[in-house]
Amino acid sequence: VDYYISITGSSIVDKEYYDNFLLPLIKKTFGISAKYYKRKNQNTIELMLRYKQLFDFLIENKLNVGPKNNIDIPNSIIKNKNLKIAFIRGLFDTDGSISWKRGKYPVISIKQKSRKLIESICKILENIGFKFYAEYDIKTIDKRGFESIGSRVYISGKENLNDVDSITLYNAADRTCKSTCTTPIR
Repeated sequence: VDYYISITGSSIVDKEYYDNFLLPLIKKTFGISAKYYKRKNQNTIELMLRYKQLFDFLIENKLNVGPKNNIDIPNSIIKNKNLKIAFIRGLFDTDGSISWKRGKYPVISIKQKSRKLIESICKILENIGFKFYAEYDIKTIDKRGFESIGSRVYISGKENLNDVDSITLYNAADRTCKSTCTTPIR
């Protein structure tokens, strides 16, 4: 089969997210009853979809095939204020994390391989009134010793957590709600 969509996550912390959100979303949006499986000898679950029509639909809507090292936000999202804000919410919800500097100052961050994606995130954050700090092309080594190069944006301070529209952010390590943050919508 030349087409498939794979979504992977942690079998420890993402199972509830898959069961209660991702699978119902796929069913509601595409009418597909999807299932996932646990990879042998790993703490990984994988949802694999082999539907040519879905694959073609995602390609037509600019989803890149293969590694996501040089991706960007599609123009259809950039041009629409509501979609931009929803995109940022969703991206931080799935790929972002929150930590507490000195136990009391919130720091929300997201790291991606794609520098272009981080640059576009920064433009949106600036446009909707967030103060942030970005680092580009930084090398990190995780607890397992795996090395990666990516770019990161940090949103820190309580002033960024005040305003109108609520975004629930999850800690990427355990997917439990750590804070409800607010996004200025102007």
